[in-house]
Amino acid sequence: MRLEDPRGIWVKVDGVTRVEDVAAACDAGVSAIGMIFAISPRRLTLGQASRIREALPDGVSAFGVFDATSPGAVLRAVSSLSLDGVQVPAELQLERPGYPELPAGVVVLRTVRVRGPQDLQGLESLDCHAVHLDAYVEGLLGGTGHTAPWEDIEAVRPAVPWVLSGGLTADNVAEGISRLGPDGVDVSSGVESSPGVKDAEKLSAFVSAARAGA
Repeated sequence: MRLEDPRGIWVKVDGVTRVEDVAAACDAGVSAIGMIFAISPRRLTLGQASRIREALPDGVSAFGVFDATSPGAVLRAVSSLSLDGVQVPAELQLERPGYPELPAGVVVLRTVRVRGPQDLQGLESLDCHAVHLDAYVEGLLGGTGHTAPWEDIEAVRPAVPWVLSGGLTADNVAEGISRLGPDGVDVSSGVESSPGVKDAEKLSAFVSAARAGA
């Protein structure tokens, strides 16, 4: 499986909490939206997420973003919302005795929060379709606005499909893409006016810059 979009580089926007922001994201040209079920100011209930999911048009993928607490929560959300993909921490075991497997076709992104080169070792052994590289911030799972350590990522050059996240904005995403060569990019706080409230102009500028930098 490859992260592809005929319009250019694959772009996911995370932390969508409002139906009106779905339209803005789709108008901007995103490839996927992420609904957060982990501890976050952007966290949704299944009921709130169902309204976001219903507003998504064909051609834009729906992802759930989870913490490491339970594979059961992942499976319930996938089933309830017909998710196209999930983003989970590298350490979460999705396959455990007593739990059914994810439905065929569900894309799995594994998040690695990068502190240094040591965190970029063994990425090819992770059970996923693509690795999601984010900044490491103690006690926080994402959406921090902190930039991942590009120098370390550039030095290691992941040999698996991967997505760049962490502190991306319209001002730096083109440089990140041209310098590091990810298969996709992921943004949350960089296109917001406040946590969970997306800004249509920032969304449009981000996607345009990402596609120009690919």
